[in-house]
Amino acid sequence: GCPTEFEVKTALALMYYREKAVDWAVLEVGLGGRLDATNVVDAEVAVITNIGLDHTDRLGDTLEAIAGEKAGIIKPGCSVVTGAVEPALEVILETAERVGASSFTLVPPGITPRHTPGLPGAYQRINAAVAEAVVFALCDRGVHVRDSAVAEGLALARLPGRFQIVDGDPVVILDGAHNTEAAEALATALRERYPDQSITLVFGMMARHNLTGVANALFPLASRVVATQPDDPGALPVDRIADDCARMGVPCTSIHSPAEAFAEALRITPAEGVIVVTGSFYLLGDLKDALGTAAARPYNET
Repeated sequence: GCPTEFEVKTALALMYYREKAVDWAVLEVGLGGRLDATNVVDAEVAVITNIGLDHTDRLGDTLEAIAGEKAGIIKPGCSVVTGAVEPALEVILETAERVGASSFTLVPPGITPRHTPGLPGAYQRINAAVAEAVVFALCDRGVHVRDSAVAEGLALARLPGRFQIVDGDPVVILDGAHNTEAAEALATALRERYPDQSITLVFGMMARHNLTGVANALFPLASRVVATQPDDPGALPVDRIADDCARMGVPCTSIHSPAEAFAEALRITPAEGVIVVTGSFYLLGDLKDALGTAAARPYNET
């Protein structure tokens, strides 16, 4: 059949890297790993950060099955770095042994990275530790990376749409969390950074994702929820979100338009409070104009 858009973009990227004679490139898998377009590359280092229940219709409905798909990026002789935990870890380790990986580095949960990352949230500290482990794996392969460059890179890293802080009264947090694991990470970061503030959730997501898991992680933190729908045919109806709010006893207002929902959140949230826009990257995109130029600065620099 015809190649997908992602396959075409991957091919174009690889051609561009060849044209520019790139020495090293970091390729992020689009979906899964084993059958992903990026897996045509014989990678020197295979990195699997963590395993969560997402895209279960394509990758399988257990952590072990999804881990098997992601472990498909491991090639003979490559170095493997992972932050996965059981039961996914066992699958990844078995694959590395069977395929013949040259080394295996496990980054355990709760580890403190050598260098402080500029990205907020406990999960970003784990990601930073994984990145440092990748640098060590590259050094073992003869690539010289200055420690000061690692420190600077982690300190200056920015990731729009992941606990992105937009200063104001109230503060606005943009996070595209759309599965249970991402929502739990967001909830942990909110408790850590804003333990006493009143939180308004502007929440909308796609129907293909697990509302219950995300709601259970985030809704209990909210003083109120403004339910909305991303501008996409696959968006979850607002009444489904309202039903989950009612189940948890969280006050909810339903407004179909994302821009109007955000305006309502600004109206009802106290100046010392926090507005969290979450549930879908589509929703963040819909609100780009409403957020204005403030969102162009990815993170609070203080």
